[in-house]
Amino acid sequence: MAFLALIELLGRMHPLLVHLPIGFLIFGIFLIFYSKKENNLLPAVRLAVILGLLAAIASAISGWLLYQSEGFAFETVRGHLIAGVITSILSGWLLWVSHRRTAVDRSIKWISAALGIALLITGHLGGNLTHGDDYLVEVLPEPVQSWLGYEPEAPKPIALDPDQWQEALVYEDLVMPILQQNCVSCHSPKNKKGGLMLTSIEAIQQGGENGPVLTKENPLESPLVARMLLPLDHEDHMPPKEKRQPEKAHIELLKAWIAAGADFSKTLGAAGIEKNLLIPFFKKESIPDFPITDLPPIPVDSLKVFAEKGILVEPISLDNSLLKVSCINFADFTDADWEMLEGIGSHIAWLDLSGTAVSDSLMVHVAGLPNLTVLKLSNTALRGILLEKLNANTNLKRLYLNQTEVDWNTLEVLKTHPSLMGLFAYNTPASKSETPDWAKKWGIKLETGGYQLPVVETEKVVY
Repeated sequence: MAFLALIELLGRMHPLLVHLPIGFLIFGIFLIFYSKKENNLLPAVRLAVILGLLAAIASAISGWLLYQSEGFAFETVRGHLIAGVITSILSGWLLWVSHRRTAVDRSIKWISAALGIALLITGHLGGNLTHGDDYLVEVLPEPVQSWLGYEPEAPKPIALDPDQWQEALVYEDLVMPILQQNCVSCHSPKNKKGGLMLTSIEAIQQGGENGPVLTKENPLESPLVARMLLPLDHEDHMPPKEKRQPEKAHIELLKAWIAAGADFSKTLGAAGIEKNLLIPFFKKESIPDFPITDLPPIPVDSLKVFAEKGILVEPISLDNSLLKVSCINFADFTDADWEMLEGIGSHIAWLDLSGTAVSDSLMVHVAGLPNLTVLKLSNTALRGILLEKLNANTNLKRLYLNQTEVDWNTLEVLKTHPSLMGLFAYNTPASKSETPDWAKKWGIKLETGGYQLPVVETEKVVY
């Protein structure tokens, strides 16, 4: 065991050792082209080339040990290996020729030029192994990358439709993106560490040098998951601790997939994956589009008066004259204070009155806001008796009534709203009672809570 550890240690010294021959040989090449008849530097050239050749041999040995211990595919290291051998041969040839000359001549310069090119190619291919073959070009603009023949391929995003999640494919829409994000940097045709590739169904089913990585219906016996659950500093933990680690939700999904038989073609519904495991993968709610208007922007100086009252008023974007208004720092804001906002009412697109002292009577004023798109009334004394007034807000798309006293009878008046897309009513009488049939069939995003996240294995670990 100690001997194997020593071999692996020597292999991992390869990235350190390769800089020695590069430095010595570049120094020797510089001396060759700097050398003149009147200042013959050939003895110094010989010394530099000897040291470079010895360091190149040591680097080649450590590189071979690294290749054996880290499980790189030969196709991955072949170019770097061949270029390294050529570099060593040219170094030896330059040393032999320099010992047969009394001064730097044309033949020495030609050999040193070829050696310089070989060094450049060897170093470039070695850098590709460490950082990826797009390391130098990934910082360039995409049109330049395309011109150079590089088409960056981002991992497939995970974004399930909350309403049609059962139709998504478990492997293609979830498992494959998780592996792309966390595993394929080490287990691809380029690296193939441990003889394992996770880039195709066939490769996953085949496994690696240590056998299969999936034990169907037994995730804890499947190396693909079992290694992720090991302590981070365990030598068998995967991915390595210096690499990106999968999220808890990723691991739980992989476990559920394997427990359901690790089928590569089933949908989430057919595989029986529970919805509560999928909540982290649902599409995040985006801010709805705001109306397009020709309203003139309100001067910034005119908005400062609101800040003095504790009201945040700011443009919703740099290219839109509509405003975002928030009174969350003005808890004493009441219906009587609405007159402060009347002058900018036509510009208000986002209104947050959460946690204030407003009442149902305010709905009469809110109904007169022609461009209101988002309305937040959470944690107020609202009972919803005047919610029908909001039907006049033909641009309203999101309504937040969390922690209010609204019930299904008061919410029913909104079922014919012309533009409402989402209604949020957590911790309300409505959320604590059975959802009526009309609400279940309502064509909007209706959220009343009641979700429970599962306890994952990693939360049970005591450190």
